[in-house]
Amino acid sequence: MGNAKLPFWQKQSGKLYITDLFRILVIMCLLFSFIYLPKPFVKYIQLSNLCENIVHNIEVSGAVTVETHRLIADLKAVYKIEPQIIIEGNFIDFNGERRIQYQERFTVTVEDRVELKIFRPSFSNTITIGLPLRKSLAGVSHVYWRKNQI
Repeated sequence: MGNAKLPFWQKQSGKLYITDLFRILVIMCLLFSFIYLPKPFVKYIQLSNLCENIVHNIEVSGAVTVETHRLIADLKAVYKIEPQIIIEGNFIDFNGERRIQYQERFTVTVEDRVELKIFRPSFSNTITIGLPLRKSLAGVSHVYWRKNQI
């Protein structure tokens, strides 16, 4: 009984090692690909926060001002993103500001792309997929502008 060997160990060949090596390689590729998966979710949260802050700023001030542009620049620098920002509504230009009247609706849309990298088992060429992200919020102005202020 002490000299009996298991049949599994007696029939082991180089093919088994190659199969195990391939499995390890596939698992490593999956792990490296999963490292990049949280990136779109984090970027979407950043875009949502940026959009919410812009909408709140316009609602409170009743205009797209220098302060609004400064807020946008600061948040872009903090999040290290360069999204496209579209502000639409019934705005009226007045002294370099785009003002909107009390109870007028407006929308802010923030768009960006995130690159997803998927690793192949051979580690040769990664597959890159561009995923578009978009966040759009509506707001209502809380500021009443008199006739001579618009």
